[in-house]
Amino acid sequence: MRKILTLVSILTACTMSLSAITREEADDIVKNYAKSETAHSYTLYANVNNPDEDGISVTTSNDEPFKAKYACWAYYLKESGLSQLRYLFVKEDNGSLLEVIANNDLGPVESASWIAMELTGLTEKESGIKLLYPNPVGDLLTLPCNGEQAVVEIYDLKGMRLFTGIISGKDACRLDVSFLNAGVYMVKVSEETYKVIKK
Repeated sequence: MRKILTLVSILTACTMSLSAITREEADDIVKNYAKSETAHSYTLYANVNNPDEDGISVTTSNDEPFKAKYACWAYYLKESGLSQLRYLFVKEDNGSLLEVIANNDLGPVESASWIAMELTGLTEKESGIKLLYPNPVGDLLTLPCNGEQAVVEIYDLKGMRLFTGIISGKDACRLDVSFLNAGVYMVKVSEETYKVIKK
């Protein structure tokens, strides 16, 4: 009896170590991640190729090459109104997710290898987030503040605070951001934080 239990334990351990994340499981991981990390409408694309043990290489339309050096399911996420793409790689053996952001990118060169998975990102009502607009922004950024005062802070991607102020308005608050250089910033309005692109 003890030998049978030992054999069952060994077979179970081997089966667990050989189990891999399926395409459907990877799809679910990426969909859940995209919904939790994206406040805009977006389109999700999946690579139709099976994971390769040597990893996957992606060359963008701007000739930016990068490679994941492990077997993974590959995706990219294109958010409406943004000029960057978010490449997502789900490791086949354990389901861990890696994100790579490529700026001013129209998509991977090998477009025939990718299929669209039409999805809608979180709406303002679903997420409870009031969106800033326009995004990307030129000089004036509008924040819905419902006539109340709001504390606004702007940070660069290194975490350095560039601006702090209090704004208010009847229906919407407007903030002059013409002092910012072109780039990506984090704008904190009271307790909510938003990613904003300055043109």
